[in-house]
Order: sequence, then structure tokens, then C-alpha cells
Amino acid sequence: SANRKQSDALKATVSGNTIRYKKLYSDPLTMPSYCDLICTSNERSPVFVSSANRRVELITINPEKKGDEKFWDAFYSELEDAQVIGAWFEF
Repeated sequence: SANRKQSDALKATVSGNTIRYKKLYSDPLTMPSYCDLICTSNERSPVFVSSANRRVELITINPEKKGDEKFWDAFYSELEDAQVIGAWFEF
């Protein structure tokens, strides 16, 4: 379970326009961020989420969906559909 400081650092990374990359034994580079960060956890409440946090989506997956490629393909297609995501936002 993450504390507030760790969750705020993750929030800054997720919502930032740039990200710092560091190759081993080299100076870090700041580059545009094209990341779509997805984290998984077995922890029931893995991050600190305040009422003002709009950057974190937490979902619980039914273990029966493990290995169900048809379900997951449809799920990820819906995540790419602006109308579906907009409906969730309005909800």
C-alpha cells in the first residue's frame, strides 16, 4: 500500500508532459512522455486516492477473466472509445 508521498509522485509522473529517462552510467534526459502507465497489484488499496484525484482509476478484476482473451480485447477496445470513456466520466 502506497503512502500519500508515493502516490503524489506517481500522480506527477502520470499527468506530466515530460519524463526523465536515465541510461545506466549516463546523465538523465528529459523527453516528451508518451506513456500510458498501467500498474497492477494484489493489494486491496494499493494507492492513496484523495477526493480531488482525477488521475487514478481503480478497478477490481474477477479472477474468472484470467486468460479470457476475447473479454480483454473487448475491454481494451472500450478503453480506446471516447464515447464509452466519456460516459464513465459523466457517471
